[in-house]
Amino acid sequence: MHFINLIVTAAMARVASAALGFALYRELRSNPNGSDPPYDNAGQISDDWMPYSSTVFMYIQIIEGYDQAQIIEDFKRFARVHGPNGIKVIPRVRYGRDNGDYAVEPRDWDTVMADVRRWTRVFIDAQADIAISVIQAGFLGLWGEWHSSHFAQHHGDMDSAANQARKRELIQELRKTGVKIALRYPMDHKALGYQSDRQITMHNDCMMDSGPQGTDRGTFPSDDIATWRQYVLDNISGNTYGGEPCGQSDGTGEPDGTPYDWSDTVAAVCGADGLVQYIQDYRIAYLNPGNPRELGDLFWGCADANLNCDCVERMKAALEANS
Repeated sequence: MHFINLIVTAAMARVASAALGFALYRELRSNPNGSDPPYDNAGQISDDWMPYSSTVFMYIQIIEGYDQAQIIEDFKRFARVHGPNGIKVIPRVRYGRDNGDYAVEPRDWDTVMADVRRWTRVFIDAQADIAISVIQAGFLGLWGEWHSSHFAQHHGDMDSAANQARKRELIQELRKTGVKIALRYPMDHKALGYQSDRQITMHNDCMMDSGPQGTDRGTFPSDDIATWRQYVLDNISGNTYGGEPCGQSDGTGEPDGTPYDWSDTVAAVCGADGLVQYIQDYRIAYLNPGNPRELGDLFWGCADANLNCDCVERMKAALEANS
């Protein structure tokens, strides 16, 4: 156990001195050959094209009832290949189906916790090879985002006492890694009692879905946006807070009733009230630039063809200032 603690302490020291910035998307899957077409775990591991980035956001998709030895080895191999080159990883475990589709967690809580304990051990071991900057709590809900599932039916105090206890159990296990744990919703962060706990932070997977003053696709409840935005500013921002933007809103339920125009890279995304300002306001440390598609086009246009790089570089600098 003393040896494990030394590994965790050393890894956390490396993370503390390393900026995060853009977190490029990777994914590993159990049963990759069951997908149509077959999924290329090996390609996800070997790919070393990391423009403007030294951080990977990695989905780890497991399947209920499937042996996980291979996907565990794939993750550890990723750590061995990329960790020595200074790459950092932000993992999230989610459930999927044998055909590659995503799924919610199993109905049996003991099964879920067995997987949580398994991956806690994996993340502890992997820190001998790679810096894990933050672990997104995952496991529950679609995409591991703590919604629409057996044990994450609602957010915060709206969920049952039994489910809140289960969420705490999951978090308590993951925090044994010594790494910060990020929850999806501020309502859970508050209801579970983590306001003053710096090891428990948050990730936002729908930043600016309707622009800088919107609900971020339910991250901030539409009936009380101001309260929960302030909660994030007071308790989350600056604490390895990150995630990814999205562009799913049609404007319904949003303050101005209109969707955000991600295609307007000049006035909106790269403008005075755009993504750079949002990053600065919420002291965001990392961001997946691949979502929505228009933002991905902007990022890769710079990386591949040297287009609009001023905007991309300003985003990168803003993110790294908060790491």
